[in-house]
Amino acid sequence: MNHLSGASGVFEQARSAAAEAGLDPAKLAQDVGAKLRDAAEAQKNAGAERIIGVARAIRAAAGNLEQESPQVAQYVRSAASSLEKVTRDFSSHSVDDMGHALGDMARRNPTLFFAGSLLAGFALFRLLNADHANGPSHKPASTLNPSSQGENGFTQTRGQA
Repeated sequence: MNHLSGASGVFEQARSAAAEAGLDPAKLAQDVGAKLRDAAEAQKNAGAERIIGVARAIRAAAGNLEQESPQVAQYVRSAASSLEKVTRDFSSHSVDDMGHALGDMARRNPTLFFAGSLLAGFALFRLLNADHANGPSHKPASTLNPSSQGENGFTQTRGQA
């Protein structure tokens, strides 16, 4: 028995089990796909709103710089405007559109796509490590065991007075 006939046998068993349970595998796949698409769209919109908030904060910082350095303030405002424009462009496309565009780019320039994937993976790794490092389990030793501090606030080791 080769792998293909074994796989098709498993597929047929799954199809018959789904049919007996009254489930349509194609409908189930469509429903799951729609729910995933909706969740991705919601995340995309939430991320865009956060980025717009950052752009507004950058614009406010430019207002604070206006008195001391008007030229720098203008550059900062320009950066905020660019960020808002890119975010609005990003928001105006559906998740499906972005997936198709990403696939097209990967076919046209696989090296750029691979490099971008590595960069995105590195950024995600750094973000997740930063969240982990700032979590509740990352505390200095002096806060974990307050009795190890002396009267002057310095940490003492055993054998020291």
